[in-house]
Amino acid sequence: MRAVLTAISLSNLDRPARVIAITSSTPGEGKTTFASALGGLLTKMNTSRRVLLVDLDLRQAKLFQALGLKDRGGTIDEYLMGTKTLDECIRRHDISGVDYICARPDTPNAPEILESHAMKAALATFADRYDLVLLDSPPVMAVSDARIISQLADYTIFVVHWAKTPRDVVKSAVTALLSVTDRVGIVINKVNLAKHAMYEYGDYGDYYSRYRGYYGAAYGNTAKKASRNRPPESSWRLHSKFARRLFMPRLLTWSY
Repeated sequence: MRAVLTAISLSNLDRPARVIAITSSTPGEGKTTFASALGGLLTKMNTSRRVLLVDLDLRQAKLFQALGLKDRGGTIDEYLMGTKTLDECIRRHDISGVDYICARPDTPNAPEILESHAMKAALATFADRYDLVLLDSPPVMAVSDARIISQLADYTIFVVHWAKTPRDVVKSAVTALLSVTDRVGIVINKVNLAKHAMYEYGDYGDYYSRYRGYYGAAYGNTAKKASRNRPPESSWRLHSKFARRLFMPRLLTWSY
């Protein structure tokens, strides 16, 4: 999580991201859980940092469940329509300390709401009041909403379920996002550490063997032991080439 924030911060030093959209290719890849965890961690890391988590998945609205809430309170559509004030809609999560605004599932006319002047004005207001605004967005391949939200955000985090989401689906979703924004970072989520260790990324023996002079002799001995258990080169190079082709031009972070 810290690596994600660092990568986002360094992506554009002249224009730091204040509004960050979080999406995925398909449902079930963990984007809402990731958004909730990121918001909570950023708040815990710096109690003076003001973080707002906004549910903009106006069709499913799963933030309510991810935070373990009993009551949604005022929703984002009620604020945009003017039936409730911002203070009536913003609530604080007792456990993480992050502020949040929930959405109402099956909100009608979702694309029109997201493209409205009221939405743009709301995001500007959020950015004025908070240091970071995290937007939990719908999946890219399901509806057009995610692309609309990415246009409104300063940066988009794209969550991929490791070893499950088909590569062609990921490529299609990333291509769709890149058609509307050039600030997209990829987070690999739900990584199986046992299987992940078989590939080049995460093989600590390989890293130690390359940099044993830097780490010292003790680490060199560890590297030799680890290298004996490394799978044949063909098995881990396949993963390496795939990652370079698809992900390396953008942010690549392994989230466990």
